[in-house]
Amino acid sequence: LKKHIVLERTPDSFGKFVSKAEYFDLMQRSKICLNLRGAADRGKTMRAYEIPYVGSFMLSQVIDDHGMIEDFEDDFHCRYFADEKELDEQISFLLDVGGGEHVREWITEKGHIRATTELSVKSRWADVLKWLDNG
Repeated sequence: LKKHIVLERTPDSFGKFVSKAEYFDLMQRSKICLNLRGAADRGKTMRAYEIPYVGSFMLSQVIDDHGMIEDFEDDFHCRYFADEKELDEQISFLLDVGGGEHVREWITEKGHIRATTELSVKSRWADVLKWLDNG
């Protein structure tokens, strides 16, 4: 199993980051990408949109944000986990060639379609303009 984990060496610093080109390439080649709580508003980060956008499977920590749950439905666009035990169980199942692999691929496809159509920048701007026009 090939794993790629990037951690900051010094907390609260910007000393170790992966370039965007390398970042998206690593995401795209990964079978599972984790979306962990970030420093952004209520823990929701751009990763939540980047992972499915590049066509990868998103396994996301439960984040207290109704918008996240509305954007990515559990077991349809991604999968959520609440704790380490659930994370371990999800990874074991999703990497299983028997059944989990097919579930992972199906969810990956649905997440990618959602991210590239309904959640694209073009689509979001159309919503904003419609809202302003009706405003």
